[in-house]
Amino acid sequence: MTQRDRQTKRSRSFAACQGERVTAKSDWFTMNDAALQLLPLQEEMPFVVGSQISPSGMTWPANTASGIISLGSMSTQGLMALRTQWGFAEDAAKKPAPP
Repeated sequence: MTQRDRQTKRSRSFAACQGERVTAKSDWFTMNDAALQLLPLQEEMPFVVGSQISPSGMTWPANTASGIISLGSMSTQGLMALRTQWGFAEDAAKKPAPP
């Protein structure tokens, strides 16, 4: 299991805690009847992923219902890569989410 796979699994479990108690187990964490100690002020807590140039920053949000902050667009190289980066996001969104 890669770091991104672990982050995805953790984020799904964390997002499920919003207003509910959750039990979840993976190979690297266990949540038993877990709940957020401080609920957010809004109905849903937004999650965002920073993306620079690698494909992983653009593909991860497709499986976690989170947004993207494109940090790469602050440089000329990053601006030139935006079309390719968005392609990574579109390809990831077409695939079924991993379990």
